[in-house]
Amino acid sequence: MPKVKKISVKNNKKGTITITASKVKGAAGYAFVVTADSGLTDIVAIKESKKNTVTIKNLSKGHTYYIRACAYKLNKQKQKVFGVYTKKAKITIKKIRNQLLYLVTCKKCCWSGDQQTVIKKELCLQPERT
Repeated sequence: MPKVKKISVKNNKKGTITITASKVKGAAGYAFVVTADSGLTDIVAIKESKKNTVTIKNLSKGHTYYIRACAYKLNKQKQKVFGVYTKKAKITIKKIRNQLLYLVTCKKCCWSGDQQTVIKKELCLQPERT
């Protein structure tokens, strides 16, 4: 299986990226791996597509993501045979969608009558009740 020669990554609006891989002759599809660390172990998304372009959504502003891609073909048993992955590409998310802050009641400390409204559960300053 020939190798994908090049991938390009573009930060679109609304916290998404579009990944485009160079076309490979004879490929049945493409696989894209997005990770949050340069060691490529903290996987954020794995997408497969018959086209050489894919969009990844819901990425965090300010974070750096590492992307690699490969082509695959189908053997006689209709199983995917993957080629060699590309070198990693890197992108830092700068554009982000306008996020609405959803106010929720913290369940870990506010189980009785005293209500505390927090934006995220992790932001609650109250100690956890047992």
